[in-house]
Order: sequence, then C-alpha cells, then structure tokens
Amino acid sequence: SVNYFLGNNIHASENSDIVLVSAPGYTKNNKKGRVFVYRAVGSEFNSILDYGINTEANEFHNDGTDTGFGSSLYYDYDQSVAYAGAPLASFVRGGASAVNEGIVKISKIDVDQPLEENSIVVSSALPQKNVFFGASIAVSPTSVNRMLLVGAPGQTVDACINAGAVFVYKISADLTSVFIDQLKTVPADGSRFGTSISTDKSGSRVIVSAPGESNNKGAVYVYSYLGDSRYSDYPVKISAPSVCKSGDEFGSIVKLSADGKYLFVVAAKASPAADVHGMVFVYKWNGSIYQLSQTIRSIPNETELALGTSIDVNNTADTLVIGAKGNKSFAGITFDDGNTTFDGSNCVFGDIIKGAGSAFVFNRYQDKFVYAEELFDQNVLDRSRFGRCVAIGSSIVLVDAPTYRAVGSVYTFRKTGTGNSWHLLRTQPDHVDIKKIEKSVIIDAETESITDFIDLIDPVKGKIAGIA
Repeated sequence: SVNYFLGNNIHASENSDIVLVSAPGYTKNNKKGRVFVYRAVGSEFNSILDYGINTEANEFHNDGTDTGFGSSLYYDYDQSVAYAGAPLASFVRGGASAVNEGIVKISKIDVDQPLEENSIVVSSALPQKNVFFGASIAVSPTSVNRMLLVGAPGQTVDACINAGAVFVYKISADLTSVFIDQLKTVPADGSRFGTSISTDKSGSRVIVSAPGESNNKGAVYVYSYLGDSRYSDYPVKISAPSVCKSGDEFGSIVKLSADGKYLFVVAAKASPAADVHGMVFVYKWNGSIYQLSQTIRSIPNETELALGTSIDVNNTADTLVIGAKGNKSFAGITFDDGNTTFDGSNCVFGDIIKGAGSAFVFNRYQDKFVYAEELFDQNVLDRSRFGRCVAIGSSIVLVDAPTYRAVGSVYTFRKTGTGNSWHLLRTQPDHVDIKKIEKSVIIDAETESITDFIDLIDPVKGKIAGIA
C-alpha cells in the first residue's frame, strides 16, 4: 500500500532484541496507523506481530482519520510492554470530541505466542483540540511501577495558546494508569513545551524542550525526580546558546545519555553560516548543572544537508548517531554491483539525490564526539527522507527512509570488529619531488606543443617571478 510511512519512528535498545517500527499511514479495515514488532536475530529481523489502536470499530477514537500512531515509541524490555503515541487521534473517547486530541496506547506484548496480550489507552487529563497529546513520551522506572510522561505541545495553558504541557501518569505492572500531575512550568504563547522529552535510565532526571520559546529561539528544562511520583516544581532552565537566534528552535529534539552524564540538544533550524544547517549542542553534567561542552555543526562537504532530524546515543555514550535531511550531495554510484572499481576503489562516482537525507556517526574520544563515518545506502531514492529517524540497538544502527518508494523502509547497519568506526585504509604519497623541479610548462597533449610557461617562485633560493 502507498504512504505507509514505514519507519516513521523506530525504537531499539542495546538491552533487548525487540525492535518497534511505526507505520502511521498504514490502513487496515479503515483503521489508520500500525506498530510493527520485530525480533533481531543475527543479521535478520523476524516479524513478530503488528497492531493498531482500535481493535473494534471506533473503540478509542474515530476510525478513518489520521492518528500518527507510533509518532513516539518506547519498549520496556523488563515488563515486555510497548508504549506508542498517537498525537493526531481525533474524537477520543472521554475526551473533548475534537480533532488532534491524541492518545497513548500501552500494550503488553507476548513475543513468544505472539500476540498483544493486554492493552490500555491513556488520554489527556485536560483534553483540548489540536494539543497533539502523545507527540512525545518518556518512561522511567520506579520499583515495580513506571512513570509515564506525555508531551502535549499544542496545549493551551492559562490562556496561552500552544504553550504546551507534560502530563505525568503512574503505570502499574498490571497496566492500570493513574494521572499524577502536570510538570510545573511558566506558560507562554507558542512555547510548545513538551515537544521532546528524555530521561536517564534511572529516571532521576527528566529533560523537556520548549523549542518555540522566545520567538522560536527555544529553551530546555531539567527536572529532578523527588520520589513518591513527584518531580521538582522549579526546573533548571537551559537557554539557547548565544549562537542561536529567533527561529532556530533550540530543543527541537533532546536526548539524555543512559547515565545522565551527557545531554544532546538539537537546534534543527540553526544556520549561523552559509554552509551550516542544523546544530547539535552537547552538554555535560558537572555534578550540579549541565554545561555546554561541544557544538556539532554540519558535516564538511555536505552543505545541502540539515543536521538534526533525529538523534540517538548508545548506553555507554561512546557512539552518537545523528540524522540529516535534504539533498545528498555525493551519493556513491557503483558499477556491476560493485565488481568494477577504479584506482583500487579510491576513485568513486557520485550524484545528487534530492531529499534523500543521510545519517552520521560520531564516536566519543574522552569528552568530545568526533565525526567517524556516514551511514548511507546507494539504493536510497529521491525524497526517501533517509535519516528521519535513527535508533541504536544491540550492535546495530537502524535508519529509516519513511517515504522510500512511497511505502517506507528501514536500513540496518552492523558494526564489525571492536575498534572505532573508522581506520586509515590508504594515503596518497607525493608523486613528484618538487625540490627537483627546474622549470614547468603547460603542454597541449593533442599537438604535443608548449602553450605556456609557469614561473617557479622560491625567494629563498633566489627564484623570483618574471624574466631572469
């Protein structure tokens, strides 16, 4: 079917072989949106099952309309529970009878049967139209229960339109939900608080973005978990760095490392120079606050790509993957399925692929993330949006291309060996000892005649321009 948008979002973890892949455009029996569950076995991905929101007609929301199901994903491998946001779900049962209210479906997955064993749906505690509840989610453990934080970036708060909100729920092991509270913040028109949420593995810190704050300059907020299902009333604000300006949307995406040591903040629309599109700011925890440690800009020679469509970091925070959108300025072309090479594979051919996108790997050296390599596949077509979502699993990196052939596709890259992602293959030695050049000329190879003389300038040796 056309417009599946398979891979629109992906969740993978190094701690589990289960991978969730969303296809919000998938339609089955007039029900829109599907989440596919896979198990990684070696280099293969075995499909386990797929499920939607409604099992019966109009069960949780009106069928036949876009839901954005799977726009946010999380898999709790300890409890075999999948969380999937549907921010476009409309006319939610018990809601505001309005469009784009949004819901989050929580499903107990039996991966051996396989089947969706049990499920509940969580809707907004303060339903409104166009709030996009479920656009972002974060799940953190608290003994047996889980704290679920749900972003609703379109929420109107205290008459502030699109101020945004984050709702906190306690989810028990038997899949019952209890609304706890909203995260405290100072609402402002257009802030879109809750656009992106991230938490560390322990759940002790939560990061929430507000990319629309200060005329879309953006800001990020740090909350601490206080215990007893409570979060700090006075979060620490991280303002956009001075390089950012109005419209840069600092906080488009936030990602916290598992240990909470590193915080990555995307400013997807930042363009401080002609050859820089999209920036990622790396913050390091100093024991009390996050301090800016590094700024990652566009990749050299990729001036038509905007960095920061997606981001993920592995458990040990030594591998960082960043997606990019735009024109792939040099996509490799092979001949005879790669059997024909030129100059020992040192000469390569390429072409521009419009809207293809890309993904880049950075490896951490001490406290700095160093560009390692690009992830790309030569079969990616125009406007495939490769790199819209990236996810790091167990020894693999998954990269989506949700509009590939108008259906969508997910690419898997596997790291070989135990070293860094890059190593030196070959260097080009100098062919000529320039110290021995006495004179130089330009020769027409066809007529074998001299067309011009070139001056050699070396003042130290008494060689100067002009006639001697």
